[in-house]
Amino acid sequence: MLRLTRKTCYAIQAMIALAIAQANGREQLTRDEMAAEQNIPHGILSHVLVDLAKSGLLVSVRGIGGGYRLASDPTRISAADIVRVCEQRITLVPCLAEESAPCPRIDNCSARSVWDELSSSLMNELSAVTLDDLCRAQRRLMDAT
Repeated sequence: MLRLTRKTCYAIQAMIALAIAQANGREQLTRDEMAAEQNIPHGILSHVLVDLAKSGLLVSVRGIGGGYRLASDPTRISAADIVRVCEQRITLVPCLAEESAPCPRIDNCSARSVWDELSSSLMNELSAVTLDDLCRAQRRLMDAT
């Protein structure tokens, strides 16, 4: 079964929270604010935020009144961008992962191309979804409750 890690889910949540906060006039959020608002454990969120900042998706503002803000407009950040920070590459089978040992059947496996195409299709779909799309969906959920 294909599963994204909890880290990826938290990264998506944090990015949505930042985008909505910025749309509502809040320049940035602290880690503690995001952890409380999104119910994400502090320790995990710290790692997620560092990785997102290193990737260039977030800007970290140090010091008193510091926090995190998006590095670019939510329409320019895709779900795939966020997933890649946490997962690097999503593959459906081990033989497609660069870090796995070469499969002894690599030259004789007719299914390999199918798995590769499905993995590419998944990343293409994630690339088509922007952070702005996710924020609009989140706002609809919030308005419904």
